[in-house]
Amino acid sequence: MTPSQPLYATSKPAKPLESIDFRTIQEPLEGLLRNMDEDLKRGIRELQEAGAGIDRYRELTMLLIMLRFAHNSYQALAFLLSDLDPHPKRLPRYVLIVPAVNRQIMDLWFSLVYIMDDFEDRILLYEQIAYRQLREQIDKVRKRHASDPEWDDWFHDMEETARMMEGQVHLSDEQRLDPSKVIPSWPHSHDLSTRASRSQDFLRFLDEEIYGEVSIAAHLKPSGLMHVAGIVLSDIAPEHYKKLVEERTIHQYKFRNYFHTVIILLGIISEIEMHCKLGNGEQIARVWKRISRNADAKDIYDFRYKQHFP
Repeated sequence: MTPSQPLYATSKPAKPLESIDFRTIQEPLEGLLRNMDEDLKRGIRELQEAGAGIDRYRELTMLLIMLRFAHNSYQALAFLLSDLDPHPKRLPRYVLIVPAVNRQIMDLWFSLVYIMDDFEDRILLYEQIAYRQLREQIDKVRKRHASDPEWDDWFHDMEETARMMEGQVHLSDEQRLDPSKVIPSWPHSHDLSTRASRSQDFLRFLDEEIYGEVSIAAHLKPSGLMHVAGIVLSDIAPEHYKKLVEERTIHQYKFRNYFHTVIILLGIISEIEMHCKLGNGEQIARVWKRISRNADAKDIYDFRYKQHFP
């Protein structure tokens, strides 16, 4: 592709830019996230004080980890893409990392939906697989660096983590002895959508409507790379195409992909609330209704969450 080639040629009039003041979403969403975080922490403390069994404590802790990871991803993107405090080092083209982050948290969303259909058994399997992968990582690194004393601290920390998991996660003797042989792998998101489960129709819907697009962009499959060609080549493109990128294309890309971030985060919040019943249903419903002017958000809300958060 040469700079003289039309990167965005079209014979149709330009569609009006889709836009929204994200502050109207960010403020209630951040408030909701703070409430959810505090509710989960309080639940964990109450279980500890009551001397409850390890299972419920472990389950709530895992949900808190998931919530905080998704929240951190959302905050990082909000900071990186902010228009409120311009900085010369915050370049508009940094928006291109958003699909990769969305792919991470969308994988988390798929896993949560699947787990919720059989929570106790599937959350346990999820943690057993985490143990298997940790042990595999330790074994892999040991083959390369066992004789290097600089890795001693790393091995100590990882093995301590493995022992901690052995004390908290239900593991059979066979699973401890040979986790790679006995504990299965966790399915990829697309594979989860093919497994029989109460939420299979919803996972199929997500896979077809959003996940495929996010995955193509995140993995830089050929069409994903070509989709952003105009943005990364704008400095060497003819002036009228450069202007089109700066005034339109990059803003469309930002809106669609960052809106996906909001949808995915709200989906994760909704799954946790549906299971834990923390009392945040009205707030969740308000945020879903606020973002449902977007077609993707409306379809997802109508498909799964409207019945829980009307």
